[in-house]
Amino acid sequence: VFQYATSLAASSQLARDVLAGKAGARDAYLGLLKAGGSQYPYELLRNAGVDLATPTPYRALIDRMNWTMDEIEKIIARRGAAAKK
Repeated sequence: VFQYATSLAASSQLARDVLAGKAGARDAYLGLLKAGGSQYPYELLRNAGVDLATPTPYRALIDRMNWTMDEIEKIIARRGAAAKK
């Protein structure tokens, strides 16, 4: 469970940074992929700008989940409004 949860948090931060156009984020992500299993995952992530010892990756995951829930609520509201017509 720990590895799954931390990988979700790390990927949320990586994706957020790349999609936001953060300077160096794309190259950091590609560097992480190119590194493969050359180091421990924790070190690879730190080299890519994701520090699992800080709140940043977990905040990115929480923000993404909040956005997802907001989108689900919008869809449900639209479906409910359409059903009442």
